[in-house]
Amino acid sequence: MFKLRNGGFIKTAALLLILMFSAGYATAQVQTVTGSLSVGEISAGQSTELTVAYTATDADGADAATTGLGLRLHYDSSVLSVGDIADLLDEGASGNQIKDDTANDDNDSSTDKYLLTTWFDFGGDWPDGETLPVTLYTVPLTAISGFNGSTLNFTYSSKAAGFDFSGESVSINKIPGTVSTLSSLTASYTLNGTDTDITLSPAFDSATTDYSATVAYPVTSASVIPVLTDSYATINSYTANGDAVTNNTFDLSVGSNSADIVVLAEDGTGTTTYSVSLSRAEAMAITVATPAVITTANQAAYDVSGTCNSTGVSVVVTLTAGSATATAEAADCTNSAWTTSVDASALADGSIAISAVGSTSLETSTVTASVNKDTTGPSVSVPADISVAATDANGTSASDAAISA
Repeated sequence: MFKLRNGGFIKTAALLLILMFSAGYATAQVQTVTGSLSVGEISAGQSTELTVAYTATDADGADAATTGLGLRLHYDSSVLSVGDIADLLDEGASGNQIKDDTANDDNDSSTDKYLLTTWFDFGGDWPDGETLPVTLYTVPLTAISGFNGSTLNFTYSSKAAGFDFSGESVSINKIPGTVSTLSSLTASYTLNGTDTDITLSPAFDSATTDYSATVAYPVTSASVIPVLTDSYATINSYTANGDAVTNNTFDLSVGSNSADIVVLAEDGTGTTTYSVSLSRAEAMAITVATPAVITTANQAAYDVSGTCNSTGVSVVVTLTAGSATATAEAADCTNSAWTTSVDASALADGSIAISAVGSTSLETSTVTASVNKDTTGPSVSVPADISVAATDANGTSASDAAISA
């Protein structure tokens, strides 16, 4: 206790408080990290650059050199993508890496990863020759689908002995998205319980808005599924052949079918229209050309030909005479025409049935015709009871003429 002239007493703590304010209070030693954004508000698909600055002060508030710093930048990887570090302070730098925030070092459950960067100077002169504050690094941050604002937190993995650490969080706010594109567009159909992808042409690109494909006749409906680049955008309208589409599926007519998808950005202004033209083919049909007679000359390699109206058709020809058959190897229909050869040598002469079956993985078409086989040449026979008379130029029988001679 201290006694004053008026006989009063005050506690030592009170006197010390008076002395601090009268003579100036010496603050603690602090390593301070701050972050600033090139753009404070972004939406999905947009980026901002974070600049991380550093300073250190001693107990008198003057710039101080230290032994270094291990710095963690915590972020939510579900809504932010972290790019490559640039402008890294080289002095004392010992690498950087992205790590999972399993220990929740920033006490923020919304962040799941952190960027760890470290600097060391065992001589205690870091950052040597730099004027404080100094930039530690810059790093680009991109908002991804689902971004609705996010917070960046700083913590330390190591700091200089005798120094406190200070690092204020940085908030990135969300502005209404201007993105009106798709990140994916796929098509498929279901037939006989099996799902099959439809290959769109060209390959998908968010900047390409027109696509086309052809499907076979048995495909009576298709599913075209759009995926938004920005989850806060909306499908403003989805029509196929002029009718509203529900559940991304619509019926197909034979011939041309058009589906149009209009994407509206979150700001309610930007739109992008994607169009898909699906052509449904006519039912597969094949024909057989008028067959030639099977003869001795062609029976070992009898040609049968015809046409088709679909691609990818394989045709199998079978000749039938009574219970005997002869089958040709499968022939591909190329440029709408097909031809094959069959060995008909073993089939009996007479009428022969021709069956041609065209098929793809989805449908078949059968056509029939008939042909005559004739491998026996014409013959002339003379009955034994028929006499042949011959006369000479004067009408005298040849035998009489011979007698008179």
